Amino acid sequence: MSASDSDFAAAMQRQEGRLYRRVIVRTLTDKQATRAEVLREVDALRTNVGPADVAMIFIAGHGMNDAGGNYFFLPHDGQHDKLATTAVPQKAIVSGLS
Repeated sequence: MSASDSDFAAAMQRQEGRLYRRVIVRTLTDKQATRAEVLREVDALRTNVGPADVAMIFIAGHGMNDAGGNYFFLPHDGQHDKLATTAVPQKAIVSGLS
């Protein structure tokens, strides 16, 4: 985990019992941050976070747009020439937070 990843996670964890009753921190770093795992975590947010909850995602990495201007986050196993099947579309991340 990079310093910025761990700093953010630690800052949020310190808010447990203060700003937030309960804080759950889940991290995916380096080789753990595959397309399947990122999508699994986004789906977990969608299904486990309720209307009275606060959810945050800290994403540090690279991304790119396809020819149609659609943004994709490049996970550890992402390939520039196969965005549709190896990267995480922005719409999947946004829908997980909706």
